Amino acid sequence: MSAQFGRSNAPDWLAWFWLVIGAVLTVFSNGRWAIPAAAWLAPIFMLRYTRSQKPVRGLVIGGLLTAAAYIISWQGMIPIDGIWYYVIAGSIGLIFWLPYAVDRYLSPRIQGFASTLVFPFTFVSIELVSLLTNPYLTWGSLAYTQYSFLPLKQLASLTGLSGIVFMVAWFGAVINWAWEQTFAWKRTWPGLGFYAGLLVAVLIYGTARLVWDGSQTQTVRVAGIVMSDELIDLWLDGYVNPGEIDDHSQTILDDYITRTRQVAAAGVEIVSWDEGAIIVSPSKEADAIQQGQRLAQEEEIYLLMPLLVKPVDEESLAEDKVVLIDPDGEVVDEYLKTVVVPGDGQVAGDGPLPVTSIPAGSLGAAICYDMDDPRVIRQAGRAAVGLLLVPSDDWAAIDPMHSWMASYRAIENGFSLFRPAREAVSETYDSRGRVLAAVSNSTPDRVMVANVPVESAWTLYPAIGDLFAWLNVAGLAALTVMSVVGHRA
Repeated sequence: MSAQFGRSNAPDWLAWFWLVIGAVLTVFSNGRWAIPAAAWLAPIFMLRYTRSQKPVRGLVIGGLLTAAAYIISWQGMIPIDGIWYYVIAGSIGLIFWLPYAVDRYLSPRIQGFASTLVFPFTFVSIELVSLLTNPYLTWGSLAYTQYSFLPLKQLASLTGLSGIVFMVAWFGAVINWAWEQTFAWKRTWPGLGFYAGLLVAVLIYGTARLVWDGSQTQTVRVAGIVMSDELIDLWLDGYVNPGEIDDHSQTILDDYITRTRQVAAAGVEIVSWDEGAIIVSPSKEADAIQQGQRLAQEEEIYLLMPLLVKPVDEESLAEDKVVLIDPDGEVVDEYLKTVVVPGDGQVAGDGPLPVTSIPAGSLGAAICYDMDDPRVIRQAGRAAVGLLLVPSDDWAAIDPMHSWMASYRAIENGFSLFRPAREAVSETYDSRGRVLAAVSNSTPDRVMVANVPVESAWTLYPAIGDLFAWLNVAGLAALTVMSVVGHRA
């Protein structure tokens, strides 16, 4: 083994010091208390620790501490109680410890700066596998930790989340590579300079995208109406006791109709209610939709009407859907939620996202958890949707993280995003992920009104999908072969 990748000559206690720093930073590098800078710094110290330890001992101890860090950082965000929370959160931590294990075994066998690519290639590859196999989809992605770093977030318009993950993870590997060489400038400046140059190029692209707007975009006035406090108990009573749904649904619907008329009188052109706003039995669904049609026609608005159709038979699955109605009172489209939260007891739809033309451009819709799957939302990008309505329902522990996650879909696909959310902040984003409007759940009327650009900005991601992520998989495979061949030579 070359001296460049040999074990550090520093005292052993110093390695444990790096581990403690890395573990503390890991707590704040994702989850409930995510701090963007911590996600860049944690891998530096974790890699410094693993590279200085014998593989088995170092990886086992580091993995256990990472699992503990994830148990702390995801408290309340994973909707599971008891021992299973610790099992699931700890398992997620171990999964995201795998890049350190792969790096520890492969990097010492690869010469030069190329060894720094093992860690980011593995990180991106694991996130891709998680998207393809994990029911929680992109939750926990390293890219989401950069929610406030707008210039870097613009990279999602080209590569999706994977480009951001790559740049953040690679930073730690590059700094550790230079650290192993005591930051000797003559040996490290080419590698450090290459990474710095690429990062500067990414940030220049992101800044240019934030500054430059190549079109005069038309705006529409949109309102999001969220369920009021006094109606939530009625809604929940109907959900828990399906036989009583029809006793409450009209009361809830009447409230939404009244509040919609109020915002329509103020010049609003499009109205969306929050996810599952009207809970109805199948026998009352048609009547509820007809009332929505009359409302849209009389007020001359586009209405996105979310319904939770819950059978009286408790063993049957509910339908979480939206009905899009135009100003003529015609039902333009109906859409059943494609991506269902595990354990929610709902039917999963398989239809395309609803898209319709409006005078200002193209209007589309999705529902809450759909936004966690970039593959589903790419439909909107390919359809050149200018404004996507996303009625949602969050809980306190994932607020506002879930809204921040949704903003990446706007950047990836080039649309404005309007997201009224029950029990959470409601937010409106432009196609660059900038907040145009926000209304807290504590606001008395819980109505978000915004002038929203209907802009279908060009982005590469809808066309190439996860190609960049797959290139990382190919790169990891190539480095694995290189390490095996080099080790035998």
